[in-house]
Amino acid sequence: RGFDTAIFAFGNYGISFLKSKKIDEKRVIKISNYIGFMLDCGMELGFQKILLVGHLGKLVKVAGGIFQTHSRKADCRMEIITAYAGLAGASKTVLEELYQCKTTSAAAEIIAREHLEEIYQRIAENATARCKSYTYNEITFGSMVFGDENKLLYCDNDAESILKELATDEQ
Repeated sequence: RGFDTAIFAFGNYGISFLKSKKIDEKRVIKISNYIGFMLDCGMELGFQKILLVGHLGKLVKVAGGIFQTHSRKADCRMEIITAYAGLAGASKTVLEELYQCKTTSAAAEIIAREHLEEIYQRIAENATARCKSYTYNEITFGSMVFGDENKLLYCDNDAESILKELATDEQ
């Protein structure tokens, strides 16, 4: 209450990641799969800035413009990752291998093997852009994408700015 900046964490994985990075929890809102609904709530509550913190499997969906991330509603993780790998210059063989992955953890192994980490930048930046567009550019967003074992994969510039501001506010 009383904050104009919030951290939206996707479920327990997001909460666990934030705890592992020692990020203050008092501004954290666990949003589960309902990012669209929560963005609407954020606008109603007058949030000025929101930091999205999500596992690769969730944030990739937001990067693709999906605002209800439950796999029953939409699951295009491999299609998006494969497209981004193509834009990063991956070979047809690697694209086919990525497309056949059953989990984003398996895809992350291929991404590391093939040195395609720029995919994570595209995911974070596109998730940020999609959320800005969804909220009619009324809210500033930043995105952090993490993988297994709470490994930070990418933090966009807007997320870094929000984190610095939050650290300053806490002092």
